[in-house]
Amino acid sequence: MSHQQQIDSNQCPQEPQRYYDDDNFLIVSFREKFYTKVGIKQLCFQTVKDTLKKNINLLPSKKVNIKFHSTYYGVFELGSHQEVLTAIDILKAQEAILAFEYRDILKSGLPLIQFGELAEFKEMTSFERKFITTQMKEDREKELKAKEEL
Repeated sequence: MSHQQQIDSNQCPQEPQRYYDDDNFLIVSFREKFYTKVGIKQLCFQTVKDTLKKNINLLPSKKVNIKFHSTYYGVFELGSHQEVLTAIDILKAQEAILAFEYRDILKSGLPLIQFGELAEFKEMTSFERKFITTQMKEDREKELKAKEEL
């Protein structure tokens, strides 16, 4: 690997070490104007975790864990699929949130995407999935190899 390739790879967000196949994971992508100003860690805690903790009575398991955060998104583990849907309802009006990604209850097909209510159309069109499952791993590896060959 050349020095320039090494620098470029260090600037890219690193993917989590595991794949999120369960339906109780929620990936929250933040809008650029917020994560560049405030920072991703602060957004994960203030915008998501603290907001959910204020509404903890709506989450029966009372479980909100930050599993991973990268340059522009955070991965959260909740108690169940129903809690993921409840969390989306609670958080969707937050100005800093671009999109939510989550698995359906059957864990089939591509993860579902729901955009935040205040996300702009331009941001939505440039959105890229972050949710990776074991089903998607092979496709992701092929996609990365194709990019390397270019």
